[in-house]
Amino acid sequence: MAFPSKKILDTDELIFETDNLSVVFTRAAKKVASREGTVVCTFCALLDESAPRFPTAQASLSMNGLDAVHFLPRGNQWYQYAEIDGAAEKARSILSGYDNVVSTGASMGGYAAVHTSAALNADRVVALAPQFTVDPKKVNYNPGWGNTAAKIDFVRDDFERNVKKGATYIAVYDPRLPVDRNHAAELEKRLPINKLILPFGRHHVGIRLREAQLMPKALIDMLTGEGDLASIRRDFRKVRSTLLHYWLGIAERHASLRALALEKARAFDPQNPNEVKLIADLAKKSSAHPISTPSKKVLSSTTIV
Repeated sequence: MAFPSKKILDTDELIFETDNLSVVFTRAAKKVASREGTVVCTFCALLDESAPRFPTAQASLSMNGLDAVHFLPRGNQWYQYAEIDGAAEKARSILSGYDNVVSTGASMGGYAAVHTSAALNADRVVALAPQFTVDPKKVNYNPGWGNTAAKIDFVRDDFERNVKKGATYIAVYDPRLPVDRNHAAELEKRLPINKLILPFGRHHVGIRLREAQLMPKALIDMLTGEGDLASIRRDFRKVRSTLLHYWLGIAERHASLRALALEKARAFDPQNPNEVKLIADLAKKSSAHPISTPSKKVLSSTTIV
């Protein structure tokens, strides 16, 4: 099942459910007067389809005084379900009681947050590494996730119909990662995007912010508008060199810095099999195509970021 067999929080209320989609309303466990007029809609990212889906950032939102409506898909179809509009209509019966409606999600969830902004009448959208579309017929670049996208019937991928004009949009992404940079560029052609760029953060920029110990505050600040993107960016820059995936990102994207970046990455002694394999694969590239290596001072230079 997509939705867990028992409630996660006592305040959970299942308000919509089909074979494809569950929608859960959660009242905040903690009251914050300045946030009582704001409700957040969340959308899950791509996950293992055999595992239960849990509401995105549910505990963080609840403990920070934000009521939330959580959309939980049963699969990784990029929310291409005919019943999405029916679910949104049900959600609007709750959302109409708030002054500000904010949507958020990461990757596939970021796509959904953007593509339901009209149906939910969202005032603000915070999308982490979102896609413009994963339908390869609609873009002149590789949109990624090809094996998954090939199985999707794109019944709800009309950008002009789905996206609310006039809402505030925030996109958080790694501008050095081509696929995410391309998607952000397509969004920016059509919408005024406020950008929080995290160079070499790789695709999972939300996880990078968490590893940098900037979550959940950074997310709450973006959702509520209580903070500014420049401050989050500065705070991330201060600590990014302490993150394994920052060095992996440099190793992936900067051939001239790869050897030194991999040296930094190995110092973290990673145990995750995927990280170990990536380091090994990148090391093979360095061996197969050796190039002159700059001094270590270059790695600390702001010119590379």
